[in-house]
Amino acid sequence: MGDEGTHDEKQSTRENYVDGTVKVVYRTVKVNDFKIVLDLTPYIATSGTLKTLLNPETGKQPTLREVMEGHVNDWNYFKELHMEKVERIPRLND
Repeated sequence: MGDEGTHDEKQSTRENYVDGTVKVVYRTVKVNDFKIVLDLTPYIATSGTLKTLLNPETGKQPTLREVMEGHVNDWNYFKELHMEKVERIPRLND
């Protein structure tokens, strides 16, 4: 899972011709500001399951991808993502 931050910049160059004329050429260039790659594979047991908490505003349980995308896209510079290991509660038919 990853995300990139980019912005567009306008750049100009001058083309000088032998007849003395000058032409200014403008172009838009995409600039990469950052790239975030988040790999949780080493922290996930093969027999475990990752679950998210209910969203108190909507009452729905977001997917893990929705939580991670929300975290990456949040403009708050001081943010944290917490994961907690919870022991599995056995069901009656297990």
